[in-house]
Amino acid sequence: MVSAIQLPKGIKIKSADLGDSSRFEVKKRSDNTLAVKPTGAGVDSSMLVYTEDGDVYSFYLRAEGINSKSVPDVSFRIIGPQSAGMSFVEFDGKGNPIGGGGETALATHNSKDFLQTAKFDPGALRGWNQYKLWGDKKLRPEQVFRDDHFTYIQFGDKWNDVELPTAYVVVDGIDELVNTRVQGTTFIVESTHRLITLKSGQSFMCIQYTGGK
Repeated sequence: MVSAIQLPKGIKIKSADLGDSSRFEVKKRSDNTLAVKPTGAGVDSSMLVYTEDGDVYSFYLRAEGINSKSVPDVSFRIIGPQSAGMSFVEFDGKGNPIGGGGETALATHNSKDFLQTAKFDPGALRGWNQYKLWGDKKLRPEQVFRDDHFTYIQFGDKWNDVELPTAYVVVDGIDELVNTRVQGTTFIVESTHRLITLKSGQSFMCIQYTGGK
């Protein structure tokens, strides 16, 4: 069964990467629309969609199993971030956040399915050298830090070569996909969960915060 994913009006898709291309096929149908088709029942994968403006949309794809009683949706329309009142944190040339008088950022809270706006506070940034990292070297970041709402990941010289991963946190013993975005050369995970796992194909990197609250 084929599904269509439509990004906001005015967005132009540049390319898309599948975590496992043997499980799903993806084709561009228009400037802002993709057609996604699973190659079998019960399979799952991640998908990253890159736009000409430099934004990245991340998706978790899952095909229903043969015995599923659910009727899957076949059309998805993504509403632009402006409808949620979201603006982005600014970064300097080195990828460090700039405090601009309290820019509004969209915060996703892990245990509750709701969104709220929060003021960006440079003074809340913390966590430098307080992360334990293990996994594949090619996904190992050079710097990780956080604030009250997001985790900021910088790959340094690897930035131009790294295939941007998807991010997961463990909720009730199950890996749950969390939103990510790119600002400058900083990869932002919209979660402050103590253990975040980055996955790209068969590669992974675990990022565990060891500091205080």
